[in-house]
Amino acid sequence: MKPSEQSHLPTFSAGVALTVSPGAIARGLSLALSLGLFFTLVVFPGIVVRGDALLPRAVLPLLLIGIGGGLAYGLGYRPRSSLLAAMVGPWVSWPLMLSSMAFLVLSSDG
Repeated sequence: MKPSEQSHLPTFSAGVALTVSPGAIARGLSLALSLGLFFTLVVFPGIVVRGDALLPRAVLPLLLIGIGGGLAYGLGYRPRSSLLAAMVGPWVSWPLMLSSMAFLVLSSDG
């Protein structure tokens, strides 16, 4: 390389700390949780089938709405509507995913 080209190379110093925003952490957690629950439902479909017949019909849609919201938030989707932004945000999708999955697992005939 010519000396003039070397000055344009980026330099990395060891003293620079990377800052990760809380939003990025929340997006990563949301994506991991929703993908984990999605693959759990794909690998173990018996979780939904066991137990009372009314139970999966009532809880599974809430779980799928939570998974969809978690995937949308985790992948970085930003809706224009404030109502839709609240629905796909972590304050709605995380409780939907966790409570409905816990309800399905605890109510199964183990």
